[in-house]
Amino acid sequence: MTTITRLGYCKKCFKEGRPKIDQNFIVFGKTSNIYRGLISEKSNKRGYVPHIYKLKFTKGNVVYYKRICCMDKCGTYIAKENGRNYICLDEAKWIHGATTVSNWNALVMYRDEAFVI
Repeated sequence: MTTITRLGYCKKCFKEGRPKIDQNFIVFGKTSNIYRGLISEKSNKRGYVPHIYKLKFTKGNVVYYKRICCMDKCGTYIAKENGRNYICLDEAKWIHGATTVSNWNALVMYRDEAFVI
């Protein structure tokens, strides 16, 4: 199953003024293939934040996927266990969608290396 992290617009994060400096978020590593918790170092364009996309299945020319906002208090939350903090995906916040194979492939191939939070 393909899993990627890409920049996306989040209406809730826009309303809350995210991304903010020193805010927790999560990404899926393109080479490590693991989830990593990070802390934003920059406050970038309001509402544009990392999202994780997971391909569910394809049917004909249609790709079915799910996506989630990676920002704390939106698609993720902080859990405390044994005196440590863990950033977790909120499984109830996944949004299901569908797109064409060509649009999905364009999303997979696109990387905005200049955008940093």
